[in-house]
Amino acid sequence: MAAFGPDAMPMLERFAQRLSLQVPLTGWHVSRDRVAEFVSTLAMVTASLARVADEIRMLNRWEIAEVEVGWSDLQIGSSTMPHKRNPEGCEQVVVLARLAKAQVMLALDAMILEHERDYRGTRLEWCAVADVSHYALMALSILTETIEGLTVNVQKMEGTAQAYGDAICTEAVVFEMARKLGKSSAYQIIFEVSQASQRNHVSIREAIEADARVLAVMNDGALARLFEPRTHLGMSERIVDNVLAKLAGH
Repeated sequence: MAAFGPDAMPMLERFAQRLSLQVPLTGWHVSRDRVAEFVSTLAMVTASLARVADEIRMLNRWEIAEVEVGWSDLQIGSSTMPHKRNPEGCEQVVVLARLAKAQVMLALDAMILEHERDYRGTRLEWCAVADVSHYALMALSILTETIEGLTVNVQKMEGTAQAYGDAICTEAVVFEMARKLGKSSAYQIIFEVSQASQRNHVSIREAIEADARVLAVMNDGALARLFEPRTHLGMSERIVDNVLAKLAGH
């Protein structure tokens, strides 16, 4: 910069403007935090993608089957078990996230430089920046393709909710009873009933509906309403709508 004299800063500003970059306040040679932040941000993005991918992988499992990844007869899920449709893409995204995470350590190491111009750190960045960029882009590409081909098994989800919904509904029963008994007393009653039902291998709903303390403050109609899984969506629909609206705004 010194060689350019008074033209140095205007030249830097023009250069940054052309590349749509901000003009740095100080020299970048020993201030590597911006590079470490870039690598860390991409690693976090890739980890978020992996979280989604791993959820799809789990819900795609044979015994759960609430979602199904896209499939072609040209694919092979297993060399010995022809029926398998392994979610290879989801597994790859998780692996890419772990590889991306490893680049953060390199980027942080590159921040610890000696004196004014230590290119050992820069050479670490050559690897970390390039690799984390590749990992993030590939993870995004794979997950996008996976989601576009995803099939949601609504009937299976409803069946799971019906099969295990009784346990989910205990919170609502507590809060409804709390209107008359108070939270602590209502919680203690449902706690005792639900724990006893599990010890005796009786459904939680049957145990609650047979308990005199519950029936003293609630009728069968109210209980039936509380044990309907669809009444326990909470704010999930509004949250989804808010997220989609924000994304649409961008």
